[in-house]
Amino acid sequence: MRALQDGLARVLILSLWLGCQPDPPAVPLVPEAADPADFEARRRAIVGDLKALTSDLEAAGRYDCCIDKPCLHCARMAGGCRCGEGLRKGEPVCEECALMWRKGRGAEPGVDPASVRSFLEASDRGEGHPACGCGEAAAQGTKN
Repeated sequence: MRALQDGLARVLILSLWLGCQPDPPAVPLVPEAADPADFEARRRAIVGDLKALTSDLEAAGRYDCCIDKPCLHCARMAGGCRCGEGLRKGEPVCEECALMWRKGRGAEPGVDPASVRSFLEASDRGEGHPACGCGEAAAQGTKN
């Protein structure tokens, strides 16, 4: 009988102790939807940073773009742009520059917009150009 009383006492004490513990924090099963304004603010900050990087690269002589507003593709992908230099030699340009030329936004005089091709187009035609020839890798003659 004493063993039964001891067992019941332990169960009672354990139950009281567990009942006095704070509830664990509630974890939502579905994450809260992010505020679209936060996404827009982040996107604007990223674009602003890329534009600032492009300006700094231009000032350092590492950004020779071929369109009226310098592309952001080369800044993001390669840390420099040689599309202008390459285009003057008849070479392909980055995807963004090729698209802007098709939209009439090219900035190199004497270039026929229909003749401008991207690195991807050149690669698809088997012309042996790297996926992107912009930035320092192009200046050093190495592939990205």
